[in-house]
Amino acid sequence: MTTAALARMRTLISSRRRVLAASVTLAMALPMVFVGAASASAAAVNPNAKYLQVYDNNVENLLTAAETCAGDWQDLIYYMAGQTYAPDLFLVQQVSPAEITTLVAKMNALLPSDYSWVMSSPLAGDTIQKCEGEKQTQQNGIIYRMDRLSPVAGTTVSWQSRHEVDGACVLNDQDRTVGIRKTFTDLLNPGKTVTAASVHWATAASDGPPCAEINATEAAAQLAAPGSNLMVMAGDTNITDLNASNGWRPWYSKINGDLDGSLGYRDVMYDNCREDTDGSASAIKACLPWTLVDTDRRIDFMFGKLSGGRLPFVGSEHTITFNEGDAADLAQTGSDNADLSYSEHRAVMARIHYNTTNT
Repeated sequence: MTTAALARMRTLISSRRRVLAASVTLAMALPMVFVGAASASAAAVNPNAKYLQVYDNNVENLLTAAETCAGDWQDLIYYMAGQTYAPDLFLVQQVSPAEITTLVAKMNALLPSDYSWVMSSPLAGDTIQKCEGEKQTQQNGIIYRMDRLSPVAGTTVSWQSRHEVDGACVLNDQDRTVGIRKTFTDLLNPGKTVTAASVHWATAASDGPPCAEINATEAAAQLAAPGSNLMVMAGDTNITDLNASNGWRPWYSKINGDLDGSLGYRDVMYDNCREDTDGSASAIKACLPWTLVDTDRRIDFMFGKLSGGRLPFVGSEHTITFNEGDAADLAQTGSDNADLSYSEHRAVMARIHYNTTNT
């Protein structure tokens, strides 16, 4: 880690400790009731037929305090439990079959609904050595609320993203770069379907970014195939929206419908910054929140699109800070390790509508 990076990390930890101290003071001042290991969830099931409550996170194989790459993955689920509505969809990356089982069991225990999941197909198996081999099994998944979304048979599709080799974009060979898509019937919206996808593209180390435009185009084609009313795609692209000159990268210009991109998706956080600033390109760029820890880079995105190429209304867009995860754990359980984050990536959440307006 460079001196500058170490300084940023120390600043982040110091800031988080100050927030935690304030949270402890507040917690001591307010009466709290604990039920077993955690208090009852404040979140309710989403009763609104007009939109889906969606979350996305690269969960990094559910980091725990005992691991080489330590973390506190449950903070994010405690955060979900403290929101107005629990997720209808939770799109996740870098998780093994055993870990997604653990994750969904925690959601079922803390949230007011039951969840199930589908996962991307494995290939030959990953051989990732980061974190002393703790992250070798990495697939991508779609977690869905069973009393809201009913899977449509025959619509589970996995596809491999591409990376550059000798100037050509060829299929990558890692399990973690296999996208997964699934179509669901919305039980609150008779006759309407939503197709969701979780994606994870190759890293810079394997020359993934030069193929980002092809990966975006392929992902959009996969989502369009079932012909749903609403398409939701999210994940870890391992490439930023902005280049070194603070200009929009070609892949991002192509996917972002608010930039007249031909793929015609709405980036939920771009939409949020467009609404919260004067709308100028410089103001939007300054507003967009980072997602990868100890950097100022945004590589985790959530996109939505309506049938007919329309852009959906999006509300309550938010990038969930690690401080917020810590505070949620503290509120739910009475304790938290403020030095540990729920992932190396900050999660994104939004309410994605079936219409172009808030109706």
